[in-house]
Amino acid sequence: MYDSVDLSTLPANGKYFAGYVDGAWPTAPTLRARFPGAHILSIAVFPDDDADCLDIEAGDATPQQAPAWVRRQQARGISRPVLYCSASVVNQVLGNLAAAGISRSEVRLWSAHYTGTSGHICGPGTCMYIDPAGRPVPPCDGTQWTSRALGRNLDESLLCDDFFGAPAPVQVEDDDMILVTVDKASVPVGKPWPGDFLLFGDGTLGHITPATASVNNMTSYQQAGVKGPVTITYQEYLARGGNAAPAA
Repeated sequence: MYDSVDLSTLPANGKYFAGYVDGAWPTAPTLRARFPGAHILSIAVFPDDDADCLDIEAGDATPQQAPAWVRRQQARGISRPVLYCSASVVNQVLGNLAAAGISRSEVRLWSAHYTGTSGHICGPGTCMYIDPAGRPVPPCDGTQWTSRALGRNLDESLLCDDFFGAPAPVQVEDDDMILVTVDKASVPVGKPWPGDFLLFGDGTLGHITPATASVNNMTSYQQAGVKGPVTITYQEYLARGGNAAPAA
């Protein structure tokens, strides 16, 4: 997905764009007219305005304003409103939502995390980002990973396949995989707890989200018939290819 306040930088063959409904650059109406067959994600920078997405960053909406905005969008029929924020703020946003009784599965998280490398979607199993409070960034639904796409002054985001639709249900096809969780007592001081994983038949690990963060969590896999969880040590987690997150 591409977005820019300078619409001349947008690729003519793009299928996914984001644009603003308010602020200094209300680009969404022009995007809809110019790309009638594309998916257009509308963004509000002010919490009093309605859109598909709320822009949470300095000078725009705040994490504290997200819950009321989400509930208002849900009331007008928006499925899984989008919250855009820096990767360093994602946990704070989720904390405010949880305090208001809003679950992770009710929203889409669109993080901003420029790494200077190829595109990624933020999460413990991908970018391994640790926020200022020492917590791994939870799995997001999309990540704006560069502001220089196609060599232009152009933002580009990588999105999950279900970003513009309902979350896909958990599918279990491998009878050999089991659920594992890392023993918190075995994690060295200064290292964050890695989380819960699927242990595949070839011995490799696949990260799954925390129990309260998504439909694809430990409980969902157990309900789908996957065995476990089996507890492993932090050392065994590393030996099986897990990443040693930086010190908090």
